[in-house]
Amino acid sequence: EPEDLYKDEDPFSYQENSSFLTKPEKGFDYYKFNGEDYDGQKRSETAMDKHKPIMKIAGNKKEFLIRFGSNDKLHPHKNGHYWTWVEITDRLNNVYTVSFPEPSKYDEFYGDEGTDFQAYIQTPEPLEGWLRVRACCKPHGVFVNYAKTEA
Repeated sequence: EPEDLYKDEDPFSYQENSSFLTKPEKGFDYYKFNGEDYDGQKRSETAMDKHKPIMKIAGNKKEFLIRFGSNDKLHPHKNGHYWTWVEITDRLNNVYTVSFPEPSKYDEFYGDEGTDFQAYIQTPEPLEGWLRVRACCKPHGVFVNYAKTEA
């Protein structure tokens, strides 16, 4: 059998020693998924779609809005169930992170139940190609998605 000389050097590919755990083509991933909720109930992966980080990229490729959820499933940002940090990583392994304190009880700054919450990240230089967005929900763990900047 001929030796396979192909080497996958893509930093977004899965490797044992890589911090990138999924390929961009795979899309949304339940990385470090914690299916047990703070009320002790088990949650299925399909019930966790509200954790999907969706990134909107500005035309200058330096500003990014990250919202959460899909269709009618929106993620709360409230006391006891909120986003602790959100990060964007580019192909050069530059990481841009923003963190958030736990909201006060009954705080409606982000709307009822905090479902209007969005993270904003600005980078010093425009980012190109595939970008990975990771977000950490307390108590459910880290969720991963990808977006590609337009050429």
